[in-house]
Amino acid sequence: MEENNNYLDTEFHEYSKYGVDTIELISIGIAKDTGDTYYAICNEFDVGAAFDNEWLRTNVLFPIFKECTTDKTLLKNFSKGSLQKAIEVYGKSRKQIASEVVAFVGNSPDFYGFYCYYDCVVLCWLYGRMIDLPTSWPMYCNDIKQTIEEMQKHTVDSVYAKAFYYKNESHNALKDALQIRDAKAVLDTLFKLEPIG
Repeated sequence: MEENNNYLDTEFHEYSKYGVDTIELISIGIAKDTGDTYYAICNEFDVGAAFDNEWLRTNVLFPIFKECTTDKTLLKNFSKGSLQKAIEVYGKSRKQIASEVVAFVGNSPDFYGFYCYYDCVVLCWLYGRMIDLPTSWPMYCNDIKQTIEEMQKHTVDSVYAKAFYYKNESHNALKDALQIRDAKAVLDTLFKLEPIG
């Protein structure tokens, strides 16, 4: 059976809303071994609450605003209001994203991420409960961080440094998904050279 590997990353806002802890999807990126990619910005997260988080505002929201702003002179007008307008124009509903992800990943996908517990939860929540996931989907995401840790036990060389040979600090879900794909390819090569066990 042909592999259907999908490398996943999300940007999200984890916070307490009305006294209940939650995680809201901001953006999602998925890459395949074939080079195909999927990227979407969600228009249903609380822009005001996310904007109030300084780290998110600087590292996630401003770069998204730059993506959505064709007139670069408007970048100096970055505010809650201008971001909200950009998200309304370029963002997609959770329902639309959920449908597009199903079409993109196809049947019997394998998902890979890096420190991906929350990415998996955010993905699953697009469909409701865990048991509402599409029928052929796994109820987990393979975390290549765990692969790195296991491989590291059997070598003195830095497996992490080999897998992440370039550093992506963009906090862009698609760029991160592509880096995870590339890191997995390096890990696969290393595993063939130095089998664990």
